[in-house]
Amino acid sequence: MCNLPKHFTGHPDTRIVVDCTEFYIDKPTSLKAQWLTWSEYKHSNTLKVLIGVAPNGMVTFVSRLWGGNVSDRHISQHDRFLPKLSPGDVVMADKGFTIEDLLPADIGLNVPPRVSTKCQMSSKDFFKTTNIASARIVVEMKMEQIKNFNILNSGIPLTEAHLSEQIVLICTV
Repeated sequence: MCNLPKHFTGHPDTRIVVDCTEFYIDKPTSLKAQWLTWSEYKHSNTLKVLIGVAPNGMVTFVSRLWGGNVSDRHISQHDRFLPKLSPGDVVMADKGFTIEDLLPADIGLNVPPRVSTKCQMSSKDFFKTTNIASARIVVEMKMEQIKNFNILNSGIPLTEAHLSEQIVLICTV
């Protein structure tokens, strides 16, 4: 606990902070590939990756690449992420990361509270959300650092699509 970054002092059991990010790609020529890579969120063709970062900022998990239309939940469930967790671990994620029912009972999930748009957030929920957001910044900063590589921030050309997983992996380490 004494080596934990200050934003994690309230979250000593957090093993990994996870989030997905997307990288633009050139529009595929195949209609099926266009559909598989279309991201409603980005309104473009993308590849998506799940990245896990330890509280100290080190990348500890990188999924394989998925088409932009695949959900964060699907990637968590069908990639190698869940089996890597150990009893007592706590996963920190954004509120949109709906994997609580996929986790064994002895694995925790720490996400900001979901709040109805019809009522005001309680002060308890506000402070919990703020506390988690300040800790989650570690994964946001790492993703920004990864996306700053020219090969990723300008869109992956179709001629390099077969190398995209290796490119992303190299940029994460």
